[in-house]
Amino acid sequence: VDGQLERIYRANYFYRAVKLGPGYHRIEFYYEPVGLKTGAAISGVAFILLLLAVGATWRNMYEQTKD
Repeated sequence: VDGQLERIYRANYFYRAVKLGPGYHRIEFYYEPVGLKTGAAISGVAFILLLLAVGATWRNMYEQTKD
């Protein structure tokens, strides 16, 4: 709330709420699940390994046709 961290409360079982005083406020919610970051890191490493494997295969095929 207005650049400061505030406690988030549960409202009506599914919603989130914060206590506010009178006046206008800027409220920002951030959702940063650990699983998403972990999954993205694992996917990135797997993609790099895939590229290395494809590159090694292409290199071997090129060397075999060169002889």
